[in-house]
Amino acid sequence: MISMFFLVSSLVVIVTPGQDAALITQTVLRSARRAPALAAAAGMITGGVGHVCLAITGVSLLLRTNPGLFIAVQVTGATVLLFWGAWTMWESFRPATARGPDTEPAGGRSFAIGFLSAATNAKTAIFLLVFLPQFVPAGLPPVSTMVVLAAVYLSLASTWLIILVELVYRMRERVLTRRTRLLLQRLMAVVLGVFAVRLLLGL
Repeated sequence: MISMFFLVSSLVVIVTPGQDAALITQTVLRSARRAPALAAAAGMITGGVGHVCLAITGVSLLLRTNPGLFIAVQVTGATVLLFWGAWTMWESFRPATARGPDTEPAGGRSFAIGFLSAATNAKTAIFLLVFLPQFVPAGLPPVSTMVVLAAVYLSLASTWLIILVELVYRMRERVLTRRTRLLLQRLMAVVLGVFAVRLLLGL
């Protein structure tokens, strides 16, 4: 049921840099802790589960057939990215004494931002709607097979996000100077803004 082609295709899609990777990187650089970034990753996977459920039940078809709904979801997603990017940029210019240590609960704002970032990406919903059915072998029940494929896909995505959190955290702690961290934080803020603009230009 799970072909090597599906696994390779999924991995290529998952590890390709996108707004999820930018958000994870930005969260680690900003908070200097793993927990908020892992919470954001959990939010992204939760949003992905929602997309999968909509794809399997066919609800995601509404995004393809209803341009108004598609635009509304895309604009919401772009707004989330723009807000978080602007907040990050503003915070990076505040004096260190004003910022203080990051005491944000791991399950709070980071989870919400991660969830909203993933859940409001209408293109992800349409992608899964088209991607998963391609790997359902002939003769197998499509719904249950897509559930298994989706579980594997999300497991791979979860693993990659955890690895990414650890890689960025170690790079931050062992390689980057404070000045470089701030520059990268600002760069990630710009990247989030670019992804927001791309969402809007794709309407």
